[in-house]
Amino acid sequence: MKIAIILLVYLTLLIYALIQNRYYLSRSKTGRAFRVTFFCAFILLSFLPLVEIVLPEGILKHSFIKLGNIWLGFVAFYGVFLIIAQLFRAIFLRKKGKDRSAVACTIVFCAGILFSICVNAYGTFHAWNIVPEYYEVSADKGIGESVRVVFATDLHLGANSSPVAIRNMVERINEQDADIVVMVGDIFVNSYDSVKDPQVYIDELKQIRAKLGTYATYGNHDVSEDLICGFSISPAEEALRDERMTTFLEKSGFTILEDSTATFPGGITLVGRADLEKPGDIAANRKSAQELLQNCSKDGLIIVASHEPEEYQELAQAGADVVLSGHLHNGQIFPGNLFIRLMEENPYGYRELYGIHTFVSAGAGTYGPPLRIGTNSDIFVVDIDY
Repeated sequence: MKIAIILLVYLTLLIYALIQNRYYLSRSKTGRAFRVTFFCAFILLSFLPLVEIVLPEGILKHSFIKLGNIWLGFVAFYGVFLIIAQLFRAIFLRKKGKDRSAVACTIVFCAGILFSICVNAYGTFHAWNIVPEYYEVSADKGIGESVRVVFATDLHLGANSSPVAIRNMVERINEQDADIVVMVGDIFVNSYDSVKDPQVYIDELKQIRAKLGTYATYGNHDVSEDLICGFSISPAEEALRDERMTTFLEKSGFTILEDSTATFPGGITLVGRADLEKPGDIAANRKSAQELLQNCSKDGLIIVASHEPEEYQELAQAGADVVLSGHLHNGQIFPGNLFIRLMEENPYGYRELYGIHTFVSAGAGTYGPPLRIGTNSDIFVVDIDY
């Protein structure tokens, strides 16, 4: 069913784009050879996000994944342009009989292509710019101490990731003089093999500085699974973690917390939550919030790193003070950032919920189309008085 819905949406967009292209090109001043070439190229490119599912692991598969994600970004904004153009045509031009003008059709066709290329280029470079977001909260523990926690999420290292973006993120983190640095899940994106030159990323991540250490927990994409059009189609029970992901993080200097804890001087406990949706190999033994926090000192500060922004009430009842999450990307591409505000308790930023402080980062990477429009890639800098 999931595959059918994904394919239906994608094919509907493609068919609509082809119909609109036929309208404009049949009335434009372009030659027949150009029109045939364009339609053949458009149809062939449309298979990019689909072919990856039948290819074995390797350079060819990862090349198709990379190109397919870029194509999805292009066709999405090209489709938006065509919808707006059709509405404009229907409202302002049809009654005047100008909607069939050869010059107008040629201009609209060329403008649509140029618009999508420019938007995608902007979105790609914008995604590499990491913006620190600053927050200060009090946990009211009466200890009289403070701690600076810097956390990043959703690096999504894979076919479309960029060492430039990771280098920018590390530089922004090291500017913050952090006590603790946490990577809160989705460090990878469905396949370790799709990470080109892992050592390049390891060398960058090793540069992160934190007084009390660097930590990581996993997210729903930190497993090996199949994608189609950027969406997972593997059953959760078959989506298991590649042990090379763990080795990668350890070589990068991270201590991995997966339903486990780390304690620090001053009464601070950092808890790494196993992912709710795809906890990998520990799926059968994933702890409840109560079990996870039962041995943590409630007199001190309890910080939970949980990739998906869920279980807030359960974590609050179990004794958590602060919850750090990601997963939602703040919608990543407008108007996605507007839609998630209708569906989530904390879609982005900071909210106090059930008496605890919750933070949701937009992430330092991208998923699917490697671009951000109307949102920022970020890290969160959280100063906690307790």
